[in-house]
Amino acid sequence: MKTGFLMMGNDEPKSLHGSDNEDSLPKHDFFSESTNIKFHNAKHFREVLRDWCIRGGFDIEYVKNEKVKVTAKCKIEGCNWRIRASLVMNDCSQIKTIEGAHNCARTYDYMLAKASYLAKRMESAIRDHHNIPILQLRNNSLEKCKVDVSRQKVQRAKREALEKIRGAVLCNMKKSGIMKP
Repeated sequence: MKTGFLMMGNDEPKSLHGSDNEDSLPKHDFFSESTNIKFHNAKHFREVLRDWCIRGGFDIEYVKNEKVKVTAKCKIEGCNWRIRASLVMNDCSQIKTIEGAHNCARTYDYMLAKASYLAKRMESAIRDHHNIPILQLRNNSLEKCKVDVSRQKVQRAKREALEKIRGAVLCNMKKSGIMKP
C-alpha cells in the first residue's frame, strides 16, 4: 500500500501517515483552506476526509461515492457544508469544490469511526501493552481521537490491531529465517 500524501499548490508532497502526532495530520480547517489538493485516488481522499471529520467533530454522509467522483455533506440538518472531489489526469483525485462552512456543534458519536479506524490509532499502544484493558483503550480513544465508541467496537479494534501485530511478527520471523514458511 502506498503511504499517504497530498499535494498542495506548490506540488510538494506531504506525508499523512506514520505518526501518532496530531501535528502531522490535517488541521481542523484543512479542507477550508484550498481546493488545489490532490490525493492518490478516491479511496485515499475518503480516508483523509474521514480522519479530518472525526478530528474536527463532524459527521458526514456521502451523496455520491464512486471510484471517479466523491461528494459528501455534513449530516447535521441545517449545516450547508459540502465537498466534491473527482478524478483528474494521472489517476489522482482532486478536491473540486468546497461549499459552505460547518456551523454545527461537535459530535462525539460517529458512524465514520469504524473498528479499522480505531485499530490503526490504537496499534502502537497495543503493541507496547498487549494486555491493556478495553476500558482504558476506550478512554484513550475519547481523549486522543475525540470519539465516544462502544466497548464492543473497541474490542473489535483491539482484536484487529493484535492480529495485524502478530501477522507482522510472524512475517518478520519467516523473513529472518527464525521460522520456516
